[in-house]
Amino acid sequence: MPEQARITPTPSAPWASPLAQLAAETAVSPDQFLFAIEVGNAAISHRTPIQSPLAFRIAVRGPEGDVQMFRLADVPENRFALAIREQFGNGPTFIAILNRWFACQSLFGADDRIYSYIERRPGGRLRVSDALLKACATEPLLPPWAQAFDPNSFFKRVARRAAPHEAAVIPPTSVGSGTVTEADPAGAR
Repeated sequence: MPEQARITPTPSAPWASPLAQLAAETAVSPDQFLFAIEVGNAAISHRTPIQSPLAFRIAVRGPEGDVQMFRLADVPENRFALAIREQFGNGPTFIAILNRWFACQSLFGADDRIYSYIERRPGGRLRVSDALLKACATEPLLPPWAQAFDPNSFFKRVARRAAPHEAAVIPPTSVGSGTVTEADPAGAR
């Protein structure tokens, strides 16, 4: 059975919605996570067709019950998320994958240990350890928003998974708060 992680909400950790709580309790396998990142990065680089983010509208209910409609911009972050949504649906697994990706992204610029698992290659490509990505799938998320990892625990998990042969070669792309990478299927596991 694949290694999976779960978090348990606490009374001191309020949740934005029942879906957010369910997503926080949803396990993601390393294979699901690697596949999702590959799909999202294929959409970023236009290697896979997806519906334009411009076609999507999001309704947000305010505190007074008023509803505002927002249209998504056609930016890499939105193409990434929408491609993953097309594969996993709009439910808790989709949200759990994105929360784990955001947790990983939050480490860029905040913890230099992440750069130990990323190697710059000729032509602007990067080599990213599969151990880093697989650890994202299994590391417990921190409440209340479930978009962060405990850095010390996370990097211990990455180090345990690290092996010299586990890496994906990817070109750099900017997404979210840090450098997002685009997986090269030939180099990914």
